[in-house]
Amino acid sequence: MSSDATSVDFIIVSFNSRQFIGACLESLASFGVPSSRTYVVDNGSVDGTVDYVSRRYPEVSVIQNAKNLGFGKANNVGVGEGHSDILVLVNPDVVLLPGAARKLVEELAMRKATGICGPLFIDGKLRPKPESYLLPQNVVGTALMQLHLWKPVYWWQYLVDRIHPPHVRRRRSALSGACLAIRRGDFLRLGGFDESMFLYSEDLDLCRRVHRSGLDVVQIPSSRVVHFGGGDRTGGHRVEFSTLLLNQLASREILLSKHSNLSSLIAIRFLVALGLFLRWSAYRTFAFNSSLRKREMSDSLWQGLRPFLSLGLLKRKPLRFDFD
Repeated sequence: MSSDATSVDFIIVSFNSRQFIGACLESLASFGVPSSRTYVVDNGSVDGTVDYVSRRYPEVSVIQNAKNLGFGKANNVGVGEGHSDILVLVNPDVVLLPGAARKLVEELAMRKATGICGPLFIDGKLRPKPESYLLPQNVVGTALMQLHLWKPVYWWQYLVDRIHPPHVRRRRSALSGACLAIRRGDFLRLGGFDESMFLYSEDLDLCRRVHRSGLDVVQIPSSRVVHFGGGDRTGGHRVEFSTLLLNQLASREILLSKHSNLSSLIAIRFLVALGLFLRWSAYRTFAFNSSLRKREMSDSLWQGLRPFLSLGLLKRKPLRFDFD
């Protein structure tokens, strides 16, 4: 089965993404399958994203939410609007290079064992980005990330990819949600994205469920996309560091409580708490002679650290974070 015979729904969740989304939509237009359709689900943008897309791209279906529903829930809304066999979920700050979408669709159309697949993310200089090589959300992966030892792992993966031909598909533990392809039937059967995760970790959770269903999580290195980063969060409008941090911590807690045993969960929490404490200590030490921004970051890190300083740390129930 070729991608030419397969209908595709492209789903883009936007939030103040006007400065990026035009380039993203232009790159999707090259896919060239008449039965395919693009949906932009806007999460209450205030930068004119909806008007811009509606005016410049009348062929795109725009779904306008009254408020920010979060990444996972908005994607679920977009999926519910379409009918195509295959879903390609794309961030607005992503530009797909020629053939990138087609290779993802062909992987799913031709290999029934593949449950979800994604591209290689590159920067403007065509170098792989860290989100191409996500660390596993286990004790070892968390230790590497919290102790800032992830770069050697990244460079090792980068060298391995340089040795292997780009057409060789790779099995991964997880893929970044900035660009994913999955069959509609599998997405719905697995329950879609977990809407209790407002932002972050939805992609990791979905990949875990794909694995548990007996299907493969696969990266297609010959499918390459440029990921600028930040286009679904800021769009020129400042988002508080505390908001991003607390959403990340809250979503990680939900992910780990679903997929980790209690001993691993406790160990990972201690590692995350250690990482937060070290960062807070560094910012706190230099905050008095630094910018207001550094002092705000110090306060935010303490706000994120506080739930770890309780007996809840030893329980399976996800820790709760105060967003006020």
